[in-house]
Amino acid sequence: MPHSLISFAELLIHATVILPAEEAHAMEKAAKVLEEEAKSLIGVPQAGWPPLAQVTIDRKGSNTPLLDTGEMKDSIEHNSDRHDAYIGSNNPKLRWHEFGTNNVPWSTTNPARPVLALASVRKENEVKEIIGRSIMVALETL
Repeated sequence: MPHSLISFAELLIHATVILPAEEAHAMEKAAKVLEEEAKSLIGVPQAGWPPLAQVTIDRKGSNTPLLDTGEMKDSIEHNSDRHDAYIGSNNPKLRWHEFGTNNVPWSTTNPARPVLALASVRKENEVKEIIGRSIMVALETL
């Protein structure tokens, strides 16, 4: 049965309430997934990362790249709204490791060992699924 103009208008008004809330929920859930993945990479050798120097392993007593005190791992956070999600850190050491310090004159040379970029690549499909599923559920309630 076709909708009347009034029922269609009511549907659109309902959508303006439901969809933004679901979008915000989906972005928050996706951001948490990315934050957790990025944190899980710290301290674990990853394919594509150069191995730690033996002198570093000897100093640390273990082969745990990027993990000394846990400070850098703990600094990874997220925030989100219905349009965007941000995953990052205010710890400059994470930036140095994410991109490497090969061209920074004031630092020893450190190769890139990205955790934020790697997390986003590894979790891309899961994030798409979270967002897509959430929007579909919202549309089905209309």
